[in-house]
Amino acid sequence: MKRKRTERTGGFTLLEIVVVLAVIGILAGAMTPYVVRQIEQSRSESTEREMEFLEEGLASYYRDCGRLPDAKIGLAALVVNAETLPEWDGPYVNGGGNLSREVLLDAWGAAYTYQPAAAVQGMNAPVDFVLISSGDDRILDSRWTKKGWVLDTDRDMVRTGSTKDVDEGWRAKTEELFDEIVDGVERYYLDTGGFPGGTDDKALAELLASKEDDWNGPYLSGTASCVLADPWGGRIVFRACEKVDGEAVEGRILLSDGPGEPAATVKKDVWRTGANDLVRVIPEASLRGLLDRERTVVALRELRLLAGSVYADNPLLSPDSKRLDRADPWDNDYRYKKESAYSGRVYSFGADGEDDEGEGDDLYEALLWSPSGGGGDDGGDDGGDDGGGDSPPGGGGNNGNGNGNGNGRG
Repeated sequence: MKRKRTERTGGFTLLEIVVVLAVIGILAGAMTPYVVRQIEQSRSESTEREMEFLEEGLASYYRDCGRLPDAKIGLAALVVNAETLPEWDGPYVNGGGNLSREVLLDAWGAAYTYQPAAAVQGMNAPVDFVLISSGDDRILDSRWTKKGWVLDTDRDMVRTGSTKDVDEGWRAKTEELFDEIVDGVERYYLDTGGFPGGTDDKALAELLASKEDDWNGPYLSGTASCVLADPWGGRIVFRACEKVDGEAVEGRILLSDGPGEPAATVKKDVWRTGANDLVRVIPEASLRGLLDRERTVVALRELRLLAGSVYADNPLLSPDSKRLDRADPWDNDYRYKKESAYSGRVYSFGADGEDDEGEGDDLYEALLWSPSGGGGDDGGDDGGDDGGGDSPPGGGGNNGNGNGNGNGRG
C-alpha cells in the first residue's frame, strides 16, 4: 500500500489571517490616541508660533502705518495693501503658498478672530488688539459682550497685544514737534503781528514758506511732510479756540489725535478733547504782550530820533502841534504836541491806539527849549541823561521820567 503525502502550500490559513488582523487592530487601537495627541500637539505648537508671527507682524504694520488694521480688513492687511497706504511696507509675515489664506487660518483650518482696540473684562485698560484661535475643537469659547471680551484661555488660544511702547515714543516725538511749532508761531507772530492764515495744513505751511511782506522764515525746520502730520499719520490740527475743555483761552489750539480714533469735538471755537489727544494751546494774549513789549522798545528808540529831528528843525521855539510823517510800530502816526512856546512832546498812542493824555500805554519824549533862544545844549544834555540817556538836546526824557529842565544859558 502506498502512503499518501500531503504538502502544505505557502499561504496563510484563514485562522492565521484573522489572528494577524486582530493583533494589528489591537496595536492600532492602542496607538491611535497617541498619534492623535501628537498630531494635535503639533497643530497647537504650529498655531502658537503662527500667532507669535502675527503679533510681530501687527507691531511692524503699526510702526509703518501708524495704526493697526481695522476689523473689517483684518489680518489680510499684513500681506496685501488693501487700503493702498503709502507707508505700507509689507508683507509683514512670511510663508509659502497662498499667504492671504494662511494668515487667516490656524493649523486646524479655522479662521482666527482678530479685533483691534478691544476692551477685555478683568483688565483695567483696553488692549490694542485681541487675537484668538478656537483651538482643536474649532469652537470659539471666548465671547464678546457689551462690556468687552470674556476670554476663555483654557479652551481657546489667546494673545492680547499692546502698542504702548511705540506710542510712548511717538508721544514724546509729538511733544517735541509741538515745541518747535509753538516757537515758530511765536516768531511768526512777532514778525507779522498775527497768526498764520488758514487752518491746519495751510496755516502750518505758512511757517515754512510765505509771501507775506514781514515774513522772515522759515520758522520750522524740515519739510512739510515732517511737520504737518503726527507719527500716527494723522493730521495736526491748528485752529482758533476760545475755550478748551472748559477753560477760557483765546488763541490757537495744536492737537494730535494720538493713538486710536479721533475724539476731539469743536463747536464755535469751543473744544472738547479726548483722552488720547495731545493738546497744546497758544494764547494770543501772551503773544500780544511779547509783541507789544518788542514794539515798545522800537517806539522808544524812534521817539528819541523824532524828537531830535523836531528840535533840529525848530531850534528857537516849540512848533505847532502836528502829525509826523512816520508811523509807529502799531501803524498809527507819531504826533508832536505843543505845550508851550518852549516845551512840547513827541508821542505815540501805544498798543491800544488811543490818546490817554500821557497816561496808560502812551509813549512820549519831552522837549524843552531855552527861553534865551539857544545854547541850551548843556542843560538839555543833563536833562536827557536824567530822563533816560538818549534824549535830544533840550529833551526831558520819556514819559515824564526825565527831569532835566534844559535851561542852560546861551
